[in-house]
Amino acid sequence: MLADYYREDYAKTNRKDRSVDPETYFSEAHRESSRGMKRYFNRARAQINRLKKHKGRFNRVLDFGSGPGYLLHTSQAVEPHAFEPDLESKKYLDYIGARQYQALSEIPQNYFDVIVASHSIEHLVAEELIETLRHLLGALRASGLMLIEVPQGGHSYLHLGGVRQDPHTLFFTPQALVEAVERAGGDIVFADAVAKPLIPRRDTPIYTPVGSDFNKANRGGLTVICRRPPDGE
Repeated sequence: MLADYYREDYAKTNRKDRSVDPETYFSEAHRESSRGMKRYFNRARAQINRLKKHKGRFNRVLDFGSGPGYLLHTSQAVEPHAFEPDLESKKYLDYIGARQYQALSEIPQNYFDVIVASHSIEHLVAEELIETLRHLLGALRASGLMLIEVPQGGHSYLHLGGVRQDPHTLFFTPQALVEAVERAGGDIVFADAVAKPLIPRRDTPIYTPVGSDFNKANRGGLTVICRRPPDGE
């Protein structure tokens, strides 16, 4: 049922912007005309810059949960690849020349220089999380990097503040994101909460984070950059 929703209904009921022709969609004028489009492209630029600071190379690039391809278009990847079940995004991915995958098993292993999973893994079901992360890590070349960004999901101790959460199915605290990546075999090289606004804590939280500064972050945009462990580890 969830797979059918993302294929056929997500763009129509959630995004509502897939009627624009691809040439207009990726134009600077359209980008500047929409607050939402500005946010998507600004986020993509920030993620690209963050990866470049860690020596990420944008040759073979996979965007996992790409939508229409904001990051792939912005990165000017030599060889763009996209995993995106939303059928309404296909015309945009075709326009930017992205090779497209509909099933996790189709994604080749030991192939990509960069993989980005931006605000996508919180849409998975719990039973698929570790398997998905493990497959994506295996899809990296030995020197490759994967960036994962998710919303701050520690709402057992943070105010929701009216933020819309559907159709998210997983909710990550910083600690949970790190543990998921490490359980899948990832070696984390960067971890931070990149959103600017602070999210206020409840007066009587049922959970108080301990450990690293990242674990204690009460901002959104929880972001990690990880890689496959070096050979032999």
